[in-house]
Amino acid sequence: MTAIRATQFIVVGTALSLASVACSASSGEATHPTRSASPQATTLNSLPQVDLTGKISDIATPVLSQTDGHAIAQTRSGPDYLVAYTTGHACGLLAIRPDNPQPVQINITAHWPKNASAEPDNLPGGPYLIATATSATPGGFASLHCGTHSEVIEYSSRAAAPKPETPSTLGPVSVVKPATAREPLIVSIGSADTRRDVITHYQSAQR
Repeated sequence: MTAIRATQFIVVGTALSLASVACSASSGEATHPTRSASPQATTLNSLPQVDLTGKISDIATPVLSQTDGHAIAQTRSGPDYLVAYTTGHACGLLAIRPDNPQPVQINITAHWPKNASAEPDNLPGGPYLIATATSATPGGFASLHCGTHSEVIEYSSRAAAPKPETPSTLGPVSVVKPATAREPLIVSIGSADTRRDVITHYQSAQR
């Protein structure tokens, strides 16, 4: 299958504040965005599946097969590969460090929100439900924002290079590149318009 490539990079100069919680996946409260996704927008589970290769495929495929998960995007940052996937009406994230004794660092899911009745926040493309987790290697964490049409990942890994490399991507992905290894990487999956709005949101938050 031909992969969709749509990547944008913005250097963020200030660390984003995120709460780190237990390793087990947990869903949080649904939230409104400032700009909601159009009802006509493509749902996440309608996006084409991306072809994972090599070690990443060997590690991810058995995990995804347990829940009939389908990989829709991949982002590589330093030693880590972030595989965004869907399983039914839910979003998922696999954080993989292939050369680590425990290669699956994080595996979390969050369901699509059932309604838009919660308190609003400013993240475009929602509403979202949120799951957070710490990584198997101390110091890393992820926050997964799951919407019907959009998935947003905030990921931090203390194993990243001192000077962050430009992430490589596969699928309908846009990335907000951190300026330092201590700042989270932002990954947005979905339509080009929603990804643009998400990137603008995070860029504006740093002004």
